Amino acid sequence: MMENTGNGHLDSLACDEPTAPGPETPAGVDAEAMLLSCLLWTDDVPVGDVAYVLDYLHPKDFFSPYSGALFGVMRTLASEGRVVSAGEVARWVGQHPEGVDVTWPGGACEVMVADLAGLGGVPAAVVYWADEVLGRSYRRQFTAATTYLSQVGQSAPEADLFDILAEVGAAQRRAKARRDGFIPGLPGGGQADQDRRVQARGELAEMFAAVAGITARNQRRKDADTTIAGGYAA
Repeated sequence: MMENTGNGHLDSLACDEPTAPGPETPAGVDAEAMLLSCLLWTDDVPVGDVAYVLDYLHPKDFFSPYSGALFGVMRTLASEGRVVSAGEVARWVGQHPEGVDVTWPGGACEVMVADLAGLGGVPAAVVYWADEVLGRSYRRQFTAATTYLSQVGQSAPEADLFDILAEVGAAQRRAKARRDGFIPGLPGGGQADQDRRVQARGELAEMFAAVAGITARNQRRKDADTTIAGGYAA
């Protein structure tokens, strides 16, 4: 798997606030969960769009640390030439607990993976959801940059201000190049292929009602049983 060299900006600037859903995603639909669901239904060694998404995105693109950890496990499996199915992901976490940066509440990794798979994602939609996750990551990074500049503008030595601005500006240029490069870099990413992906977005609307129902049932279960922090929203 090729190394995604565009992830460096993720280490220098972080943000703790999630952004609002994108304009084409109804409120309450978790784009990170839907992307992971699509990936979990990949029934063969990742190739094409799935392999590209696993290589291009980074665990730090995810707001949820649990979602990011699962994505990292999928990247590891893909780099080893293995499938990223629900069973393989849960098995890998069970065998390598030291290989993830989070502690699963109540040992509920299997519950979360099962819930994600139950969302009914399909590999054909992986690019749509990856683009949504990447866009939100870019917005969080941008917000963090502006917040940081506002803070240093109040406290940093005057002589350092321009150099700080130049450094942040360079990081923003790298971040924008990474964001803009996602769709053009897709395998076979010609105009006809991109038009097909845009059409697929409309077809996803039919599943939003089902996702909302699953989300509601998941929340009711979590409200009833506080001992297990299962569910994709954990």
